[in-house]
Amino acid sequence: MLRLTLEELNNLSNSELVSRFDQIIKQARLERNPYYNSSFEWEPYATTFHQTLLMSEMTDKVQRKSIWLVIDFILQLEYTSRYSGFKNSILDAQKYDLNGWSSPNLYLNYLSQVQSSIISSRIVLERLMELIYFVNNQQEIPTKESKFETFKNWLESQPIESDLVYLIPYIPWLRKHDINFRTAEVHSGSKLKKYFVSMTDIPSDFQNESYELYNMVINLWKNVLLLFNKQRPSNVGGVNINHNLDWLKFYVEKDFENLNYCLKRMKI
Repeated sequence: MLRLTLEELNNLSNSELVSRFDQIIKQARLERNPYYNSSFEWEPYATTFHQTLLMSEMTDKVQRKSIWLVIDFILQLEYTSRYSGFKNSILDAQKYDLNGWSSPNLYLNYLSQVQSSIISSRIVLERLMELIYFVNNQQEIPTKESKFETFKNWLESQPIESDLVYLIPYIPWLRKHDINFRTAEVHSGSKLKKYFVSMTDIPSDFQNESYELYNMVINLWKNVLLLFNKQRPSNVGGVNINHNLDWLKFYVEKDFENLNYCLKRMKI
């Protein structure tokens, strides 16, 4: 891969920038996994984002900002995924027994990766919120309140006919996840310390739930692209049956409200 100076990088056109980034990220994924299939729909690339309808309506300057935001988002996904890989390699290295961890040093290394993945997955969400908000408003999220609250309030202010209401059923789940994981690690006492002091395993449900945010964002990405193309997503991309039902119920109610509105206008 040809190296560029920062000046040369700044002189790339928008199309050249997304193309170069995608070449590098694809090469990184291939180096990590020789069987990697770059045709996966859910795999995020800057080029598919750059080709969306909302991007085509922007000035070059606003496009440039959007491109760097999507690069931030994709890189954060990669960072989070690699924390998981590091964690698993540490897990494989320990001399495991049924009573818990045998090496305090390895367990401390492992817990550092667990905490990093929790915080990193929350950054993924922030990157996605920033991207969605900027693409639709061509300005950054105001920071007088928390970005999460501002993003939530903006979504809830959308008219019922807006396709962006597709995202509203995610808000309660995202808030719950944020309180249970990121808030505890960053602002409260870590939930990990008791497992280290007792040298016992972290429960599997705790470990799995800490990755649900990352998995949800991955599943959500192709539907976000539909929103950027002014299209309505037709599936949930959720993480569990309760969330899927919440999403479906919300859309059925939306459809009925639209139907009733149309019937009234037509005096039927």
